[in-house]
Amino acid sequence: MKLKNNLKIQIILNGYKSMKQFCEVHNLTYDTINRLANGRATSFHFETITEVCKALNCDVGDIFYIEEESKQGVYHNEYSK
Repeated sequence: MKLKNNLKIQIILNGYKSMKQFCEVHNLTYDTINRLANGRATSFHFETITEVCKALNCDVGDIFYIEEESKQGVYHNEYSK
């Protein structure tokens, strides 16, 4: 199983032109949000996730999802069906 996210999609759906603009408007660190959105974050603060959810008016489950590995080694999620 892999923890994945659709943070970039949520940011665009909420009317922001870029992650940089989103970070500037909400006083969030671009490097942190970029690592999170690109799946390179090895850890994150719950406070950061709370601020992101608050800014996007969404819940944690709207951003994060679990991608299951099939027996063939292929990952599947609700977006790849």
